[in-house]
Amino acid sequence: MKIKEWDGSGLPQIGTVCEYLFAEGDEWRKCKIVAYYLANVVAIDVIHNSAVLLRVGLFRPIKTPEQIAAEERLHAIDEMADLARRGGSTFKEMMSALYDAGYRKAEVKK
Repeated sequence: MKIKEWDGSGLPQIGTVCEYLFAEGDEWRKCKIVAYYLANVVAIDVIHNSAVLLRVGLFRPIKTPEQIAAEERLHAIDEMADLARRGGSTFKEMMSALYDAGYRKAEVKK
C-alpha cells in the first residue's frame, strides 16, 4: 500500500517518513511514523535507530532540495546584508566590506 504524501496538516499517516524536532533544540531529525499512543505519535528515528514518543505538533514534512536551496539562499543574503550594514554608510563602503569578506561574482556557465 502506497503512503500518501503528508503535507504537514493533521496527523502524519503511519508509515510516513518525515522529521521531528529533537529534544529542546532546533535540530530536526528524520523519522518514520509507526503508531499513535493516546495524544502522541510514536516514531522511529531513522538515523539513530531509536523510538521517540512526541506530541503531534513536533513533526514536519521533509523539505525538498528546492526548499533547502531557497532557505540557504535567504540565509546567505541575510549574512551579506548584515556584513554590508556593518561595513559603512555609503554603497561603496558596503560593497568594499563584502569584497573584503571574500564575496565575488561567480561565472555562470550556460
